[in-house]
Amino acid sequence: MLRDLHMVGPTPAARGSTRRLLGHGAVLLVAMLVAEVGIYGQLIVPRLPSVARVPLGWWAGMYLPVLLACVVVGVRLRSGWDVVVHALLAGAITQVLKQVLAVLQAPGHLKSMAVEDPLAFWTVMSARITFGFLVLFAIIHGTARWARARTR
Repeated sequence: MLRDLHMVGPTPAARGSTRRLLGHGAVLLVAMLVAEVGIYGQLIVPRLPSVARVPLGWWAGMYLPVLLACVVVGVRLRSGWDVVVHALLAGAITQVLKQVLAVLQAPGHLKSMAVEDPLAFWTVMSARITFGFLVLFAIIHGTARWARARTR
């Protein structure tokens, strides 16, 4: 009985999956921090008084690091289940980061649904953002699988 105790706990494959998921989460978090704090907070917010509204190109530039991180992560996904898990992970990271930035009153986050309407923020907005990541990861994963099949 005592010799079987080494069998308790996660298997090496499960530990590898957990490490991979944490690594992917770290990549996504860094990209989101670059987008929200670096680009938005430092480059876009200071220019807001001089523009009537933020040009679409600025938003595209701001979210480019997140898109690149999603591509890096998405091409490594192994299954449809991975797509769902990573969409949930990315949605959770996004919402928690936006909540933290709002609570800390980071530049550009003084007026936020996270503070003004937490119920909508944690339900409707979470669902919308997670669904967006689900679609994005599904497209990236599907495209990567198609490309790998074509090159064999």
